[in-house]
Amino acid sequence: MVVIDEKPFLSGVIEGFYGRPWTCRQRNELFARIKKYGMNTYVYAPKDDMKHRALWRQLYTTKEEEKLAALITAAETSGVSFVYAISPGLDIVFSCAADVAALKRKMKQVSKLGCKCFALLFDDIDPRLKVPDCNLYKSSAEAQSVLANELYQYLKKTRFLFCPTGKYYTILYF
Repeated sequence: MVVIDEKPFLSGVIEGFYGRPWTCRQRNELFARIKKYGMNTYVYAPKDDMKHRALWRQLYTTKEEEKLAALITAAETSGVSFVYAISPGLDIVFSCAADVAALKRKMKQVSKLGCKCFALLFDDIDPRLKVPDCNLYKSSAEAQSVLANELYQYLKKTRFLFCPTGKYYTILYF
């Protein structure tokens, strides 16, 4: 494994497309291929998982938790780091305590399922701030980075990826 600055180099697959998410079977086959080709990471970010993007505030049901926990276990059993990504950018109000609390609840829920790596994604959204945020932040970049840092601290410095909104998307690794 390649290590950069004391942290393992991440390489793998992001399931971050629009359309029908992959099935559990397809993901399990993917984990084997990821490992076979010397990669080490899978990012769960299907845009059409309603609770990943459009309904991000909602917690997973018990049945959904079971499926997600099984997926996390399958990835780790295959030697692949599972990264849970959430994409609240469609309607988040950065200055709203309830929205920040909802993100923390969701990440805590997934953490309890065994997930140790997280990602906060703001790709494919309108970069303009909502009216309540305009008084507090100079730009969406500032609002997003403040939130990313708060979540990173909340998660006790677990592995954390961040994709801001911008002309050129960059994934930052904490």
